[in-house]
Amino acid sequence: METTFEVTADALHKIGRQYLNAVNEAGHIYRYIAAAKGSDTFVVEVSTDEAPDPELPFELFFILGRSRASASPSRRSLPSFPASS
Repeated sequence: METTFEVTADALHKIGRQYLNAVNEAGHIYRYIAAAKGSDTFVVEVSTDEAPDPELPFELFFILGRSRASASPSRRSLPSFPASS
């Protein structure tokens, strides 16, 4: 990827406000199901396709990084893409 992005404190705060609670809740749900059924019995999918705006690549990087840190290992990611006109 040739594009560079400037990651500012404001950008990180925006990502946190928009996605942090959902990612943490997904981690709680994952751990609950994994404890009941075993972690190898289902596939985790992270979907942000209903977000109001498409994510930039660096935003998706932080979303998936937080997902991994919250013990919710995603095997699939469905980002939001801009609508084509």
